[in-house]
Amino acid sequence: MKSYKRIVGALLKFEKIHNFLKNDCIIAFSGGLDSRVLFDVIKRYKKDNNITSRTFACHIPIFGDGLNSLELEEVYEGNIFEEVNFPISCSLCSRLRKRALLEFAKEYGVYNILLGHNKNDFVENFLYNQIYHKRLESMPLKRVYFEKYNFLRPFAFCSRKNIETYAKENNLIDIENKCSVSSRLRKEFRENIDKLNKDYNLYNNVMDLIEKNKFYGEIDE
Repeated sequence: MKSYKRIVGALLKFEKIHNFLKNDCIIAFSGGLDSRVLFDVIKRYKKDNNITSRTFACHIPIFGDGLNSLELEEVYEGNIFEEVNFPISCSLCSRLRKRALLEFAKEYGVYNILLGHNKNDFVENFLYNQIYHKRLESMPLKRVYFEKYNFLRPFAFCSRKNIETYAKENNLIDIENKCSVSSRLRKEFRENIDKLNKDYNLYNNVMDLIEKNKFYGEIDE
């Protein structure tokens, strides 16, 4: 119960910046713990507060090891219409999957698309950009496409630990079809940060820095 309250608290903090909880939304559903918990908590919060807006979970398959569906009852499978020759770059994979989400949003008349990146992801992205791209920038809290479709990251203030605790308490397991290339790179970078975090409280300190100086990515694109 404590983990649910902490996660809702993080969502309400995001709500003060970008309103979304009372509106229709689409969860970009990978099958990983972040997206599974986000979908579960949003549905639970709306039920507890008698909010009748729609909540969709839409899975867009990754390209790294082929296109694989999750085959879950509540999850819609988005369509990739382009013919793709494997392997492809991470950037092209991201663009095609984002386009598929936008097509799904257009079909169902929904303007808020929620991504599951958590506070730890923001910190890792911020440090990665400093080291490899010489930029003081993390991910955007919100990015707008075609002046009406909002990609939001409402777990920005929610720790990975709270998400993992909630998942364990509610028997939610990671069923994501992970890309072998990007997963390996993220894992190695994350392991190095985790080592520093044990001694220096890195995640909390860096996230405070990001918030204070608004070191988020571009708002609009």
